[in-house]
Amino acid sequence: LLDLDGVLFEANKPIAGSREALLALRAAGKRIFCVTNNAARTRAQVAAKIQQIVNVPIAEAEVVTSAWAAATVLQGVLASGQKVYACGEEGLLTELANAGVDFVTTQYEQHMSEGDFEKLANGGLDPDVAAVCLGFDSSFTYAKLC
Repeated sequence: LLDLDGVLFEANKPIAGSREALLALRAAGKRIFCVTNNAARTRAQVAAKIQQIVNVPIAEAEVVTSAWAAATVLQGVLASGQKVYACGEEGLLTELANAGVDFVTTQYEQHMSEGDFEKLANGGLDPDVAAVCLGFDSSFTYAKLC
């Protein structure tokens, strides 16, 4: 298991020796899994980033993101018809969709009336929501928290 930031690369630069280490692991027949707690990107996007920075091909199946892990767990625990209230970037929403997890996001943004807040407080988002899944969300607002 290899973490990404600070192990394989830092920002958009490879860590010295990371390419050689990955190639040596492959040559030795070892399985590689690149893991990250960053839910903003899909596994395919993370694999492409690793290949671009470190110059070693990584398959999507060799990447584990927190978004993919959450989607996999939710897929197994939700009953038919149950939904997830999701707050996050493309990576989280795409992984939920790819796992077949029905989800809703809030339509409420920065400008909410008192009535909008009351509707949310009384469960007005969706009665079938049975779980909340929160990842990094650059447009996170107080309204989404409610």
